[in-house]
Amino acid sequence: MQKKIRTVLFALGILYAPHLVAQINFPEHLLEQSYDSLVSILNNNRRDTLLSQQVASAYLYKARKDKDSTKMARAHERLSMFEKTEKALVHIDSTIYLSRNSTHKNYPTVGYLFKARYLYNANRYEESLDNAIKGYHSAIEKGNITYEIGGLHGMALSNNIWGNHRESLNANLKLLSLLPKSDYYKNRTSRFIAAYGSIGTNYVRLHMPDSALFYFNKAIVLTQKTKDTKEYHDLVERSGAALYLKKEYEAAKDSLTKGYQNGRFVEEEEYTTYPYYMGMIAFEEGKEDEGIAYFQKIDSSYQKDSLLYPELTKVYHKLTNHYKEKNDVENQLASLQRLLNVDSLIDAKNQYVKFKTLKEYDIPNLVREKETLIVSLTQEKGILNNKIQWLIVFLILSGLTGIHYFRKQQLYKKRFQKILADTSQTSNGINEPKFSSTKPKVSEKISERIFQQLQQFEINKEYLDNTINLQNLAKRFDTNTNYLSKTVNVSMGKNFVQYLSDLRLAYATKWLQEDTKARNYTIKAIAQDCGYNTAESFSRAFYKKYGIHPSFFIKQLNKTTP
Repeated sequence: MQKKIRTVLFALGILYAPHLVAQINFPEHLLEQSYDSLVSILNNNRRDTLLSQQVASAYLYKARKDKDSTKMARAHERLSMFEKTEKALVHIDSTIYLSRNSTHKNYPTVGYLFKARYLYNANRYEESLDNAIKGYHSAIEKGNITYEIGGLHGMALSNNIWGNHRESLNANLKLLSLLPKSDYYKNRTSRFIAAYGSIGTNYVRLHMPDSALFYFNKAIVLTQKTKDTKEYHDLVERSGAALYLKKEYEAAKDSLTKGYQNGRFVEEEEYTTYPYYMGMIAFEEGKEDEGIAYFQKIDSSYQKDSLLYPELTKVYHKLTNHYKEKNDVENQLASLQRLLNVDSLIDAKNQYVKFKTLKEYDIPNLVREKETLIVSLTQEKGILNNKIQWLIVFLILSGLTGIHYFRKQQLYKKRFQKILADTSQTSNGINEPKFSSTKPKVSEKISERIFQQLQQFEINKEYLDNTINLQNLAKRFDTNTNYLSKTVNVSMGKNFVQYLSDLRLAYATKWLQEDTKARNYTIKAIAQDCGYNTAESFSRAFYKKYGIHPSFFIKQLNKTTP
């Protein structure tokens, strides 16, 4: 009931609250324009903020008068572009709500994607990812490839920030495959350049430099054709990161320096490419002071803008150790505090991805070192300053995050064990049918024949055919869909779609247990072999039935039954 009341109040707020339009006055002659004319004015005057706000407000006024919720949603979308984050989110929430039942191909998809972008720019990455996923699924439902690409882009960005680089790579590769299919993007070279560059960055963070250079070079070739010097130098700089991983330090320094001196930074993930990798090269060459100087620049940038990216963990490990060796206790504590801050933020956003190669300390070691530093500072200054108090808070948060992660992992492991137990109780990995006491409205003779055909259908594993549906199976059984559906409902205790899904999932779990080679397949390949058209539909069905993802199931199988 409370949820319904909140929904009604929200709806009334959208329809009647004048503050949502920010009280923008507009010339009355704009109301004489058609909707299409107003959109044309907006598109041709994007840089004139005042005029754009006036036109969007007039558009909203007309839409409210006509009670056209989709056009109202569109007006709020445009108005959101001229506001700061919080007010922009109010407008875009209105867009989503008003267009929730719209038949328009762009709505509510565009609302979710705009919201994802605003949240990402506000460093609210988890919420951003949630809305990018909603936008992606909405785009698929609407058959809108262009916005499907937008959803994938949002997912790739947030996963990259969290350190889940494999998922980010998968999203970017899928995005790249869709670009030629989008009428909007297929001829936009700049979008292909961005996709190649993002994939290259994913491979750098996955420590696969050859693959990274392959995609960076594809992007560089396109920038040379379009004479896009800004992107060219940015990609040259990022290529330096891949060359560093290949231990080609001179070539890496050359690319990093040329790109940095001639280019400008596009996104925060490239913001510290130059100082980070120049610092790492300096450490490799034994130039400790030079490396520390680069990392101190990164530290200054982080304190200024708080932009989060995975390499910060390594930066603060290096700085903490440096100050420790120099007996600079105060700076050591400050770096350790920021290390814990960064580490806890990243871990809190992604419970599955851990930067083990960058974690030189575990929590007990950090606690012990913290206590040593506190004693040292207390002896020197005689007080427990605010920095130490904040450090304790961060340690507690880190511990709570670890406990939450541990409990969730234990729950997943119990679910995994239940799958194994359930599978072992059946001869073929498929649960025996549960007969209902209710008699089907089908003659006993027909029902028996259909049931025998279903048994043969299971034995022959015909359910692995991804084209199977109620209609064509009924035709194959020489019966009608009504008889087949009722027989399945009564004899199996479930509808046909669930029956088919359960057969496929039971086959998948048994197959993966018995065939170790199959565990090396991609989720997409496993899904297709089990009768699903996409990896997404397979993963959703698997999680809905078993409460864990296929990837976790395979990981646990490899641990317990290699």
